[in-house]
Amino acid sequence: MHDDFEQTVQLNFSKTFMPTPIVRRDILSQIKGPGAPQTILIQDGTSIIGRSADADIRFQSSRVSRKHAKLIYDGAEYSCTDLDSHNGLLLNGITVHSAALRDGDTIQIGDIVFIYHQGVQWASM
Repeated sequence: MHDDFEQTVQLNFSKTFMPTPIVRRDILSQIKGPGAPQTILIQDGTSIIGRSADADIRFQSSRVSRKHAKLIYDGAEYSCTDLDSHNGLLLNGITVHSAALRDGDTIQIGDIVFIYHQGVQWASM
C-alpha cells in the first residue's frame, strides 16, 4: 500500500467564477393595460407614475393622468398615494387616496392593473 497520496488544489477566485449576487427587490407586474404584460422594478425612494415625460414609471394611456400616483419607500415599506388624478387609485378594487402596499395587492391606475410583489429575487447587475 502506498499512503503518500496527497494532492494540493489551488483555487483561483476571480470575478469570472463568482456567482451573481441575488438581491430581493419589490416589483410591479403589469397584468392589464397598454404595454402588458411587463415587470417593473421599483426603485427605492419616491417614484411618480403617470403619462408625463417627467414620470419615473410612464404609460401612454388617456386614462392615466400626467402625474397620477406616487410610490414611496420609507425604509420599511412601500405606499402608494393618488396625486388627485382624474380616474383615481384602486387598491384591491377599493378607491383609496393612500395605502401601504402588501405582497399580492392589486393596484389599478386608470386602465393599468398591477400586482405588487414584495421581496422577489433579482439578479443584480
